[in-house]
Amino acid sequence: PGAPSCRARVSWSEVTYPAVVDPTWVTTTRLAGARHGHAMIRLPSGMLFMAGGFHSVNSLGNGPVLGCELFEPKTRTWASSVSLPNGRVELALAATDDGRYVIVGGDGSTRPELFDPSSGGITRPMDGDPSVSPAGMTATTLDSGLVLLVGGNGGAATLFSAKAMTFTPAGTPS
Repeated sequence: PGAPSCRARVSWSEVTYPAVVDPTWVTTTRLAGARHGHAMIRLPSGMLFMAGGFHSVNSLGNGPVLGCELFEPKTRTWASSVSLPNGRVELALAATDDGRYVIVGGDGSTRPELFDPSSGGITRPMDGDPSVSPAGMTATTLDSGLVLLVGGNGGAATLFSAKAMTFTPAGTPS
């Protein structure tokens, strides 16, 4: 106790690989309400941004979640953030080519929304792309800054550029 460092020796002689190591769990503040089917992404500040999901029956009611929340890992606290125009379940989040984060898919809306961490606001810059399937898609930021949207109920792939505000078909995965 009180030392600037310590050493630990771990022996795996009686443990078979792969071993599951049980981490220490820590308590955080509570979320506004229980949810599932949400999406979360790490911001450059280190905070986590969580959007969407579905409330189980609780103090917030029963249905899609409108409110977003931020988690600060340093203080282990949750805070309410912006609200989505429409609740979304099974949505996807990804960083865009202009420093914002695209919120796409999910039951509830085919229209993309952009979260701007510098202003803390949500904007709906354009109409959705009918090839972007609502629920179950993935959103992956490419090295170019474009976001590849794949899957969902329709299975098509689309590239999204926040700078140009465009969707470009990218084929259908085989």
